[in-house]
Amino acid sequence: PGDLALPGSNPSCRRACRRIPRPTRDTTAVCRNRSPLVFHQVAVLLTRGPDAIIETQGLLKRFGRFVALDHLDLRVERGAIGLLGPNGAGKSTLLKCLLQLMPVTAGTARLLGRDVGREGREIRKRIGYTPEQDCHIPGMVGCEYVTYCAQLCGLPFQAARQRAHEMLDYVGMGQERYRRVDTYSTGMRQRLKLAQAIVHDPELVFLDEPTNGLDPRGQAQMLELVRGLWRDHGISVVLSSHLLHDVEVALVVDAVLLADVVRA
Repeated sequence: PGDLALPGSNPSCRRACRRIPRPTRDTTAVCRNRSPLVFHQVAVLLTRGPDAIIETQGLLKRFGRFVALDHLDLRVERGAIGLLGPNGAGKSTLLKCLLQLMPVTAGTARLLGRDVGREGREIRKRIGYTPEQDCHIPGMVGCEYVTYCAQLCGLPFQAARQRAHEMLDYVGMGQERYRRVDTYSTGMRQRLKLAQAIVHDPELVFLDEPTNGLDPRGQAQMLELVRGLWRDHGISVVLSSHLLHDVEVALVVDAVLLADVVRA
């Protein structure tokens, strides 16, 4: 393993192999927001391009009387992005709203230049996602699960199966891919989640706490895999974590967004 886009399974694989020029400094304001979730720009080293990969305007999310996202204005361009903040700051809520896994209360969002509200299905074909919680299907073996995820993204069965094995090789899973997922350790499940997130050759990947539950060795291995997505394959990465170490090690950061919880 080591080459994410291996030949034969998907014409767009060749696109992923192309090296993207290193970013140039951009002083554009990345985001602005009001309490309770406040993002602070810490460092910005962004690629210049015609479209941002993430844009929000006035994004509001309420759970009853509780405000999780308060009129969030955000613009992020291609690169390796760290979304850093304590538990409960709204990081996972933001990712779920962007992917339409959770309805927004108000505001608009765009991913990869397309409106999330109108083109959500098409957008999700171009994005990978590893949720914080496990999302596996009981009874399925690992390679079957990743193949199924590839088919959901539009790949025919033969191509999906080939891509699944390529991605399982990439994340370092050997014969355990033929075992049932519900027998996996935490580290194996995290690797499986990463494999299904990149199996369809996405342009952007959202990773929500990908090192949760891993021992130090497992964390280091996972962060090295994440680092290679943008560095070696040009896949933009948004890494959500409450650990500064994960963001620093995995991303060699193009931009960091810090989320603070502010209460009246």
